[in-house]
Amino acid sequence: MPSLAVGAALGQIFGRGVAAFVNAIDPSIQIDLHTYAVLGAAASLGGATRMTISITVLVMETTGSMQLVIPLMLVIFFAKGTCRAFPKSKHTVLCPVRDCLTSTSH
Repeated sequence: MPSLAVGAALGQIFGRGVAAFVNAIDPSIQIDLHTYAVLGAAASLGGATRMTISITVLVMETTGSMQLVIPLMLVIFFAKGTCRAFPKSKHTVLCPVRDCLTSTSH
């Protein structure tokens, strides 16, 4: 699942930015980059599949951490909302380019 890997990488990059910002203010605060990676992977998968509850439960059960439920719901909700702003997915854009058969073409 490339969306999980890309989301995890982007989440960790964002987490590194947050850690740099927070360390400039107060170096004693610890930022867990793994949490940002998990949230990024969940947001990427949730946005790609547009399933909120299923992805939340999937990631929560996979990681086994109940404290991530609220952040998971929030990032997946915003990822789904962002994807709704762009109604065409990458698959519908690439099909005419690659001359794919669709259900409307005979």
